[in-house]
Amino acid sequence: MGFTVRDFQDLLELLRQHPEWRQQLWALLAGEELLRLPAEFRAFREETERRFAEIREEVAAARAEADRRFAELAEAQRRTEETVRKLVETTRRMNQRLEHHAADLGELKTMRLEAFYHQRAAFAFHRLVRRASPVSDEERYRILEQAAAAGRITEEEVERALPLDLLVKGFHRREDRPVYLAVEISWLGGTEDVERALERAEIFARALGEEVWPVVGAKELTPSAREMARQLGVWWVQDGQAFHPAEIPEGSG
Repeated sequence: MGFTVRDFQDLLELLRQHPEWRQQLWALLAGEELLRLPAEFRAFREETERRFAEIREEVAAARAEADRRFAELAEAQRRTEETVRKLVETTRRMNQRLEHHAADLGELKTMRLEAFYHQRAAFAFHRLVRRASPVSDEERYRILEQAAAAGRITEEEVERALPLDLLVKGFHRREDRPVYLAVEISWLGGTEDVERALERAEIFARALGEEVWPVVGAKELTPSAREMARQLGVWWVQDGQAFHPAEIPEGSG
């Protein structure tokens, strides 16, 4: 008699009623290798979880180390920036001191040059005029005041012309007539010296009713000052050598 579907259904019902029979039947059908799979899977899962736990710890440790290094780098950058800031500030202060020293030195050199032109006017300006002699400050003030009183110049022009560094009286080298020199003195002459010499020469010319030449007495002229002097007709006197405005050489300093 063959095994029928009903017999199979009866077997399933018996297996449901007797779980221990299911294990025996599974062992008979699957063999030892399949029986070991659940245990091996559990072991694999446990090992995997252990490795993931180790990896998480390693990642956490690496992150902590990275955070520490980033913190160190940030602190190092902060210290570097602070050092650079201090160096910049120190350099700025040194440059200020150097500028002050340079200004003081330039002022001292200019004062020495002024003394030279006052004391040795006949030599310093002999290429421009004959018998050159400086006009005293008192005489210069008197000239301006009298001109203002006569209406030839304004009181404002008196104030602008009075600070002139040096007014020199002489005679034209080829014609027997007086010529005055309105001289602005500076160790390094700039465009401001050229402008002041021209303006003050024009004021003194109206005050005196005589010819007054604008002059810059300088050890050196800046390139822009040279160009301006050529254009505006201002003389340059350097170490006793006089340059006509049209003959002032090009400068590279």
